Amino acid sequence: MKPIPARAVQKVWRRMDRLGRKAGMKLAEEMNQEQPAVAAYLLGVDEDLLNSEERAELFFLGLAAWQIMKEGGTPLASVTVETLQQMEAKNVSAVEAMADKPDADATAILRGMLEDYAQPEVLASVLLRLLDSSPGECEEDEGIREESLGLMMLDLKTVVDALSA
Repeated sequence: MKPIPARAVQKVWRRMDRLGRKAGMKLAEEMNQEQPAVAAYLLGVDEDLLNSEERAELFFLGLAAWQIMKEGGTPLASVTVETLQQMEAKNVSAVEAMADKPDADATAILRGMLEDYAQPEVLASVLLRLLDSSPGECEEDEGIREESLGLMMLDLKTVVDALSA
């Protein structure tokens, strides 16, 4: 799949930003029909580690990533549970390898994720949106906690990887 240009990514984000509740539900149903494994992954991954707002944000960002990839000009293959598991295992190994480096920090790990990546505009836009929605320290069920960001980044990268495989 050819890399999706920034212009196309921004176009989808403008539409997603205007999405109302009813249209969002319809879009979620559409994703469930077209990519049931992705929808199930987004709804179930890290369920016991993320609070309700984090899970909702993860689903919305995954929904946006799917929309961007869907409108990228190349028809998407149906993602399987096995593909998601393979991508997740690969990403966990990569993050663990980066984290073992003595000078590893979040910026270095993020930079490493985007280096030579097949869909850099898609992944960067999704991860930046995640970082923008993170207020930092907060109560258990009030927003995205700092300690959840890494998990959510890994989950979103797994989805983008699977959709572009």
